[in-house]
Amino acid sequence: MYPGLAEGEWDGVGEGHLPKGWFSSFQMEGAIRDAGGIYPHPIGSPARLPMIGAIYTSLSGLAAAQTKIVTAAHNTANANTDGFKKQRVVFQETQPQGVEATVERVNTPGPVFFKETEAGSLAVELSNVDLGEEAINLMLGKRLYEANLNVIKTQNRLLGSLLDIVE
Repeated sequence: MYPGLAEGEWDGVGEGHLPKGWFSSFQMEGAIRDAGGIYPHPIGSPARLPMIGAIYTSLSGLAAAQTKIVTAAHNTANANTDGFKKQRVVFQETQPQGVEATVERVNTPGPVFFKETEAGSLAVELSNVDLGEEAINLMLGKRLYEANLNVIKTQNRLLGSLLDIVE
């Protein structure tokens, strides 16, 4: 039995032995997973704690910004690869708060170039990467990262000040 759960709330079966009424670890708000199973977060959902919740939101923003930077670097590295299709990052809001980055392939055709070979002319599709667009994506990713990092630094200072007052 986990502290905080009343007698009879634990069904002892299912994925990770979930408390009754909870569907999966992915639908639980503020859960902890360890070798023993899935448990409710001891202090509740981070979304319900404004000071901590902002840090969780910023951490998801840092991860999303990192995905944007890595994707732009991947596109830039493959700009001269024949037939390469660029990828783009789409941001989606997560519940109860935060952001998630998903990477999608852009299937628009690149320019077609004719190469001379021993067998004759061969049509080759070049990559659809625009280096100017990728430079902008790198700058946007950098600014997103900096903004989320500044929120974490500010929250750290606020929490420190709050703890100084309590002492």
